[in-house]
Amino acid sequence: MDLSDTSLLIALWSVAGLILTVTCLPPLLGLLGFLRLWTELDENPSRLEPDGADESYADAHRQLTALGFTPLGVYWEKACFLAHHWFKSFEVKSFASKTHGCFAQAYRILPGDSVRVFFATCFEDSTYIVTANHMEELVINDGGYYRWGVESSDLAAVLEHHQKVVAQLGEGRAIKPPVSLQVLTATMTPHNERHLRADRSISLNSLYAGLFEPGIAAVLTASVLGVAHPLVPVAVLIGCLRKACLQSCMLWQVARERNVRIAREKQGLA
Repeated sequence: MDLSDTSLLIALWSVAGLILTVTCLPPLLGLLGFLRLWTELDENPSRLEPDGADESYADAHRQLTALGFTPLGVYWEKACFLAHHWFKSFEVKSFASKTHGCFAQAYRILPGDSVRVFFATCFEDSTYIVTANHMEELVINDGGYYRWGVESSDLAAVLEHHQKVVAQLGEGRAIKPPVSLQVLTATMTPHNERHLRADRSISLNSLYAGLFEPGIAAVLTASVLGVAHPLVPVAVLIGCLRKACLQSCMLWQVARERNVRIAREKQGLA
């Protein structure tokens, strides 16, 4: 191998190493305890008015207001080193009902996703109870943090379920009046951060996914062409690109399947 080949190999491995680092460092830092979670608030109820362009949110807004929930404002739940993200922010539109003694949040997780809603009740002893209208498989029972899901676009049914469980789990506990976003975030944020820090599977799965595709591509190429071949780092780059594309396609498919299920559910209710 002459000097030009060596320079090319170094350049290719430098680029491949940089891309691999950018991909894998966030979950690694999360595993090492550098995950950070915080919230920023805008208590302006007018921000929750539907703009006419988002039919899914307009439907959630209509159902919540019909149930007696009033707009509070918007908060952003922000995180560093969450899964494969260097930085991630979720915008959440928040409603509250003193009658029901709970908050209602409307937000999206995935691009193109229908609006998701969860009801949350906060207690004076920091107990936090959540019922979401999605992800029934995600159940949390962890140090005063209770979360489960009821797959339904009928928010009245989800709220009814939430109230039943609050009555059961909250017996003997005093509910914090849902009067402001600060009441919600002061209870919610510590629970979310503690749970995400303890749940190492999110970071481990992201790290595994970030290494698997480029690793397999590099091993296969090196086994055929040799470890020192310039196409080995190129294979790493292709593996990183393929992983990103597959991830985007998977998330798009999840959102699409959920949208189709909700559309069919609403047709059945009509």
